[in-house]
Amino acid sequence: MALKAGGGIMYNSYRPTLSNILFVNNTAKYGKNIASYPIKIKHGNATSTRIVVNDIVSGQASVNFEFSLLDYDDQVMTLDSVSKIVLNPINASASIRGKSLENMEQGALVFNNAIFVSKPGSSNVEYSVISDAIDMSIAKAIYGTDYALPKIVVNFR
Repeated sequence: MALKAGGGIMYNSYRPTLSNILFVNNTAKYGKNIASYPIKIKHGNATSTRIVVNDIVSGQASVNFEFSLLDYDDQVMTLDSVSKIVLNPINASASIRGKSLENMEQGALVFNNAIFVSKPGSSNVEYSVISDAIDMSIAKAIYGTDYALPKIVVNFR
């Protein structure tokens, strides 16, 4: 039994090659059998890293987003209540009002009242979703060019 993470195995770089391993009666607050490090941000139940928000009134409409911090095995990092996720405009003409930075609470958080700003009628305005918990050098080494953090794409009225 692990007191915190990794009931059987905990690693912090490349995932070990596992074969013919049977985990029995392992318990941990996070990672019953295997635990690692934060590597992904997931939006709600989405399967895509592209989050599209349509028909937004610039500077007026607030949008709520739920994100989770996941490890290599897609487990929510339930022990993390210190990391942060920030929303940043990618396009130079865009901005965010309201809260664009939130703290994790047991590996998850909700952005309430994110207010997106851009020229009315603008489309495909992109905002990045990043976390201080993710080591981008490790993420890119493991996933290569396939690695992508979520992006919010806003289409304004």
